[in-house]
Amino acid sequence: MRHQGKMEQSQTYWQTEPKNILSTMNATLLQTSQYSDLTVRCGGNEHHLHRAIICPRSNFFAACCNGRFKVNLEAALQVHQMLIYTKEGKEMIIDLPEDDPATFAKMVEYLYTLDYDDQITSGE
Repeated sequence: MRHQGKMEQSQTYWQTEPKNILSTMNATLLQTSQYSDLTVRCGGNEHHLHRAIICPRSNFFAACCNGRFKVNLEAALQVHQMLIYTKEGKEMIIDLPEDDPATFAKMVEYLYTLDYDDQITSGE
């Protein structure tokens, strides 16, 4: 009977914990930048991100990464828009010079963990 209780606990764990496990794994990828294939520059900060994580959760990033938002570099510099370019088949880089760095960091945190800390601290 006691063994059955452990099985029930295990089933409950696996029914409730996958989101937490996945969020923790995603947060680790974000913190370490391991396997990143996208760099987003915002407010002097570089965020090394993963297209496989953020594109399914953001139509904006999906459009950027699918090439629908590619802009001419010179024209973008003239009007101070976002810039998107690639390094010869390697990592994609997106510059967002007009976005708020702290807000952007919170959005990235949410895209990776489906949660975020709503406290803005200095230095973000």
